[in-house]
Amino acid sequence: MEHPTNLMTITAVFTFAEPLSLADVRRLAERLLRYDRFTERVVAMGVLGRPAWERDAAFDLDRHVCAASLPDGAGRDALEALVGELMATPLAYDRPLWQLHLVPVFASGSAVVVRIHHCVADGMSLVPVLLRLADEPPVLPPIATRGRADGGTERRRRARGMFDPRRLVEAARASGSIATAIAGILDLRADPSTPFRGPLGREKRAAWSEPIALDDVKRVGKRLGATVNDVLLSTVSGAIGRYLRARGTAADGVTLRAVVPVNLRAPDDVALGNKFGMVFLPLPVGHADATARLHAVKHAMDRVKRSPEAVLIFGLLRAFGTTTTRLLKLAVNVLGRKATAVMTNVPGPREPVRFLGRAVDMIMFWVPQSGRLGLGVSILSYNGHVRLGVATDARLVPDPQALVDAFHDAFAELHEAHGEVPQPV
Repeated sequence: MEHPTNLMTITAVFTFAEPLSLADVRRLAERLLRYDRFTERVVAMGVLGRPAWERDAAFDLDRHVCAASLPDGAGRDALEALVGELMATPLAYDRPLWQLHLVPVFASGSAVVVRIHHCVADGMSLVPVLLRLADEPPVLPPIATRGRADGGTERRRRARGMFDPRRLVEAARASGSIATAIAGILDLRADPSTPFRGPLGREKRAAWSEPIALDDVKRVGKRLGATVNDVLLSTVSGAIGRYLRARGTAADGVTLRAVVPVNLRAPDDVALGNKFGMVFLPLPVGHADATARLHAVKHAMDRVKRSPEAVLIFGLLRAFGTTTTRLLKLAVNVLGRKATAVMTNVPGPREPVRFLGRAVDMIMFWVPQSGRLGLGVSILSYNGHVRLGVATDARLVPDPQALVDAFHDAFAELHEAHGEVPQPV
């Protein structure tokens, strides 16, 4: 699924209130080594050259921990530029696919940029792994999984069975013919042409938002009968619409699709790897009214929650993954033409965490974009607040901060429409 213009690397940033040394980061990296994947590399096996994991006999931790300095007095803009540069830099395949980059001087403390290839883990399993580096690993909010919980052993048995092909078949039959469901996915039209679509380059951009109080988001959702996720996705839709209009692109009545990963793990499954499906979520970016836009997103989310789309796409990609790389890339590109962005929302710790005694001020991550998608949107909650992360192709969207600003404006509009202006953090 990787392409030189879209590397499949998950990138994250942790900022600290106090300085860290390279020796400190090395100590943190040593905690990762309890997981075999962090000492294994990918090798080609057999006639077809299928990838497999192999212990790296020449493993050297110093090849995975390095320092990256910013100009004197540099602030967030410089750190965002560094993140964008690292997003465009491939990880070396002759070693385990991860790196920690220490920025020793950032604000009053330090920052650490984490890069881990998506083949090591998906975001749902990676967040708990990274947070186990904390001095006291936090209890994370439950991650939503497809389907209803039915309690106890039966729930775990069913969840584990998600990956049995028979379960995939049953899920599709529950809503009709498998062929009809797959045809419905493949028959989706390509997304309309906008500044977010076009030939990609290798240069990337990254930005993140100021924190928004999670209680403010919950308050809006409660008033309108929507979830926190509904509110945030609606706000992203509004931000995209604002961005398009500001650049002279007609947005009225426009609907764009986002590829949204759906967790298919059992509630007690914390193993590394990739166990997620995907759905195509229509984003009503052309709705000028914030409340109508939220209701439209909620309706769309309620539909995809009842749909077998996630498990079907998981099954399709898994099936193509057992064939040739060419066929897998073809499948990814066909599906990618039907969307404009990748969008994900991951719950982080509810309480502040500390690494080696240093308080973590902020956590942000960026989801990689597969195929020919040039926009990635990530939402992460931490310590009672949520932030938006935007990753873009520099050719298409050279100014991701404009999207971030539009996100704040769209949320303020939604919140104000219901009688209260969000309080500054």
